[in-house]
Amino acid sequence: MHSFSFILFIVLCFCPFLDATTINFEQTGVKVVQKKIVKEAKTYLGSPYVWGDTGSKGFDCSGLVFRVFSDLINTPLPRQVESLKLAGHKITEGLTLADLVFFDTSGGGKATHVGIYIGENKFIHAASAGKKRGVIISSLTENYYKKRYLGARRFITRGFPLIKVDIDDGKYITSAYPEELSPGMPVYISVTSSFKKTTSIEIFGIRNKKEKIYKRMQLSQKSKPTVLWFIPDNEKWSIMIRKNNKEKCALITL
Repeated sequence: MHSFSFILFIVLCFCPFLDATTINFEQTGVKVVQKKIVKEAKTYLGSPYVWGDTGSKGFDCSGLVFRVFSDLINTPLPRQVESLKLAGHKITEGLTLADLVFFDTSGGGKATHVGIYIGENKFIHAASAGKKRGVIISSLTENYYKKRYLGARRFITRGFPLIKVDIDDGKYITSAYPEELSPGMPVYISVTSSFKKTTSIEIFGIRNKKEKIYKRMQLSQKSKPTVLWFIPDNEKWSIMIRKNNKEKCALITL
């Protein structure tokens, strides 16, 4: 028997609270990740341009990229535009959602501006000059950007493991070891419940007994799955899900 299946079998047989609680592992598609990045970027529309800032008072162009990806994967991309241009995967065909697009706005031949592609030849970025400043949406077909376009890089290239935790009132999972996960591979954690009333849920990412990731949400029977995305490293990680600030719902060891 597959080692993970065997461990999960033991948990299911000997934990008295697992009748309606399940945990399983799937591959969530690239498109899901791309749409989430675009959605996150759009939440910052209208924010002011502030050189060197990543969101405390505003953004510069690479600061916006840094913030959006950091909020989602907890492992930030390079902070500087030129470093971003050297990272990721070179795109040889058409652009897709969440690709990073680069421009030479100084005339020196190097990438000095970056944005996040959102489809239909449009990108979202933190503009430092022009009629509109701050986080805006522009088009790659505009003469200014068309003349200065240097290409794009892709950071989202494959599906990711998805951990789904379904929590029923009073019935919680204890622990499992997902063998499919590996250091450096992004992970989705999706939590749903059958709570009849809205209940506060907290997700903790713990490494070496120290809290590294924290997210709080409100769940109910009608709630859509809430997803957390992060990248585990070579250290031992645990994901703890807690109900009402005190009651442990799930403990997953990666």
